[in-house]
Amino acid sequence: MLDNISNRTLLIVPNNLKNYILETINKENKLINIKVMTIKEFSDAYFFSYTKETIHFLVNKYNISVENAILFLDNMKYVLNLKNTSNKSGSNFKYSEINWNSINRGDVNAV
Repeated sequence: MLDNISNRTLLIVPNNLKNYILETINKENKLINIKVMTIKEFSDAYFFSYTKETIHFLVNKYNISVENAILFLDNMKYVLNLKNTSNKSGSNFKYSEINWNSINRGDVNAV
């Protein structure tokens, strides 16, 4: 199994396989530089993650329910991906830009 895995590899696998992969590497005494993540961990690292304070901010600022704030934040990852792919295809898709550096502080500002 490890013959196909080279250094500097990212493996996106279900959580139950992470331990199996790490145990297999350990048994074979191989020293390789890999990163093992679930799809959620990858999505949070690639796009953004949010805190309870961010949800609280959205609930108070826009007078929406907690469920809607979470739904909004979760779907923003897909909007970002759509924006990136639509620019390449020449689509006219537009949306308000958000200051992503401040999203974890709960300070979401339209630019």
